[in-house]
Amino acid sequence: MGIIGVDHFTINVISMEESIYFYETILDLTKLNLVDMGDHTLQYFKLDSNTMLELIQYHYDTDIVNLDVDTKGIYRHLALKVKGINEFHKQLIKRGATITSPLAFCENLDFYNILLKDPNGVEIELLERKE
Repeated sequence: MGIIGVDHFTINVISMEESIYFYETILDLTKLNLVDMGDHTLQYFKLDSNTMLELIQYHYDTDIVNLDVDTKGIYRHLALKVKGINEFHKQLIKRGATITSPLAFCENLDFYNILLKDPNGVEIELLERKE
């Protein structure tokens, strides 16, 4: 009994089409199955061999919330490990990603990172640790 890993992360999307484009084309994630749940649709992407990203679009209208990165008590961002962050950064720029903090070395944490926003305003951190 106990936690054995992370299965998936979920994002409630504003536009499924824009979100699929971002995760498939900008971040180059592998698109998995699309599931119709009746009142909402799920689109899955592979993050690694054990973990998925789940996008949800509800088929009814709800409010859109915009929170600052320093708002207390909220989920902050999804941090994804990458290989070859310098080349990845160049590709993000070419693909038109909304980069909020360009490639930099975070000395206190001993890794390189980039912060960007997806079409829903969700912050994504891409990082590569020094070997």
